[in-house]
Amino acid sequence: MSKFTEDKKPFTEEDKRRFNGAAEHVENVDNSNPKSKKFVDVDDKIVMAEGEEKVTLYIVFVCVTAAVAGFMFGSYLPHSTDPSNPAQAMRLVLSVVLQSLLVGKNLHSMCSPCLHRMLELMHLTEVVTAMTTAGAFICSLFAGALSDRIGRKWVLVISDICYCIGTVVFGASYSVAQAAVGRLILGFGVGFSSCIGPLFISEISPPQLRGTLVTINSVTITLGQVIAYGIGAGLINFNDPDNWRIMLVIGAAPAIYQAIAVHYLPESPRYLLSRERNEEAYTSLARVYQQATQEELALKYDILVANVDESVQVKRENTVWQLFKSLFTIPKNLRALSLAMTLQAPTLFQMLGFENSPLGGLIIAAANFVFTSLGMFLVDKTGRRPLMVYLSAPGVILGCVWAIVSLYYLTKDTGFQLVEDPAVTYDSGKQVAVIIGFVAYVGAYGIGLGHLPWTMSELFPLETRGLGTGIGTATNWACNLIISESYLSMQKGITPSGTFGLFAGFVFCGWMYLLFCYPETAGLHLEDVQSLLADGFNVRESVRLRKNKRKALKGLKGTTIVDEEAK
Repeated sequence: MSKFTEDKKPFTEEDKRRFNGAAEHVENVDNSNPKSKKFVDVDDKIVMAEGEEKVTLYIVFVCVTAAVAGFMFGSYLPHSTDPSNPAQAMRLVLSVVLQSLLVGKNLHSMCSPCLHRMLELMHLTEVVTAMTTAGAFICSLFAGALSDRIGRKWVLVISDICYCIGTVVFGASYSVAQAAVGRLILGFGVGFSSCIGPLFISEISPPQLRGTLVTINSVTITLGQVIAYGIGAGLINFNDPDNWRIMLVIGAAPAIYQAIAVHYLPESPRYLLSRERNEEAYTSLARVYQQATQEELALKYDILVANVDESVQVKRENTVWQLFKSLFTIPKNLRALSLAMTLQAPTLFQMLGFENSPLGGLIIAAANFVFTSLGMFLVDKTGRRPLMVYLSAPGVILGCVWAIVSLYYLTKDTGFQLVEDPAVTYDSGKQVAVIIGFVAYVGAYGIGLGHLPWTMSELFPLETRGLGTGIGTATNWACNLIISESYLSMQKGITPSGTFGLFAGFVFCGWMYLLFCYPETAGLHLEDVQSLLADGFNVRESVRLRKNKRKALKGLKGTTIVDEEAK
């Protein structure tokens, strides 16, 4: 049970009446008429537990353990290298060894003794490289539905098993087929963990900390990239062709840790309530809110039960197929799904690729880590919209424009193509200009577009959260697969500058959509978000609601109900 503070003043009957009155307003609000939008502002002082706004060691343990998935999959990012070079192969394998980035992307590590043959059959190399992304796409589609049936944290255990098996198969590979199977199994792990890791953290986190804690997942991904690039740079002259196998097996360590540690994590209270395991749900809440009084804990539990009951009823009355169809037929679900898919689409831009010298790769990875970490500290303070709409997206476009121009002048004397020929040298000043452009857009990407899409699970109601998050995550991997299979052809066909320009156009379209349709969700309860999407995107109302909640938390009295037309 929870540890309670003795000096915390318990809720009075007046507090409970005030909350119950607000709850009645919630039930009686008619959202069917888009011209009469009413939203409830419950004074969060009434439902906020003692110490809820603080990051406790237990919450850190829960989120870091869940984010090990992200740490492990970041190492699977694709890096264009010469696989016949043992040092290059070692650098690639380190991305798998540093599995602490389970949830990354671009799974491009080619490092088995069959590399020489793969180099001769380059098209097979590309197919094997794409196997991890394909596996991630397949499993992310049903990872959410599986988590609705067996629980969030047990899907993470399945992903850990996939990582361990895939690492062994890939590390022992002596043929193209075996390497492909190993990478496919690794992809299964990536698909499960990339979908469920952020979802689990979002459901277990207090509203005031949800964005920060979910972003831990993205920070660990970028940290794994930095470590992979750093060790790769240090081992550039490492010429033993077989030591990569030992290091690859070591990469299973984070998965083993998570598989053990997950037994000490609380299951999502919302999932437990949906399975009518009410006592376990109460215990889980007590473990998360360890400083809450019994009165606060009881009230939080009652509120959660009331919110979950409706979703449970919907799930009872519908099959999985009917719930899946509801994502595309019920307006509020369709709005959430369109937002989730749009948020994940910028991964098209992330995979544009860089020249992979160890130092250059390290600079880019370090910039991504630094700015993603900065985003983690800002996401719950500034809100989601300012980071995404006013800073990250336009910053990405400006950084890309810089890269387009600098690449144009860099490749002007080589037919506007990047030539891998020792006899061809590029002007160092122009190379620095290109790196500056890369750092600028990677920094802008990391501060918002890189981590905020993983908060997409907060957009969906409980009954479709698993399915919706799965589809959103699958969109991520579909984009990865498209780019990994087409990037080299596009670079040759429309030049590097043209390729960057094409995807900058995609980012611009996504930016316009988010500008008008992306509601502010920072500091809101998951159930608040579903109310906002019930009859529209309600961007202005979401911003106003967050402001009112912030005022309530600062000691100002929130309003019980606000009618937009009366303003």
